[in-house]
Amino acid sequence: MDLYGGYRFAITPDLTGDVGALHYFYPRARLNSTSGVPTNSKYNTTEIYFALTQGNFNGTLSIAVSDYFGLNGATASFAYFKALPDRGNSSGTTYLDLSYGVNMCNQVMLGLHAGHTSVRRYTKLSHTDSKLSVGKELAGAMFNVALVGTNAGSRFYQIADTAGTNA
Repeated sequence: MDLYGGYRFAITPDLTGDVGALHYFYPRARLNSTSGVPTNSKYNTTEIYFALTQGNFNGTLSIAVSDYFGLNGATASFAYFKALPDRGNSSGTTYLDLSYGVNMCNQVMLGLHAGHTSVRRYTKLSHTDSKLSVGKELAGAMFNVALVGTNAGSRFYQIADTAGTNA
């Protein structure tokens, strides 16, 4: 569950600010120390954010005020696919999101996005993401097609193959 709240305000007639907080809550979810062996460590994360919007452009900076999805010195050896050395907590991790959307011909929406996660104390996990999307509203529903990419290191960001296990 994503819980969030904020306050949006006009800075100038063309520039809007937004400040708030987000909490990512994963009921009953725990980090596994090995495949299928849960610990007491939780993924839950809390962030504060600051955003500016001018016209079709939006920039947002989010800062984790808790450990980044459970990553800290006690979980570094098992929180990701490859063990990491204990470097302490990961609070202070940042995410910078830059987005631009424009309404093209015939109400077709074009979206551009670039983001960068800088994982505090665990720089090997830092990565950039991007998205190019095209969308259109038809009969009250929004249809989108997107090309999404990241340079996140696959040696850390993987899904373990649990086929044939009781995990």
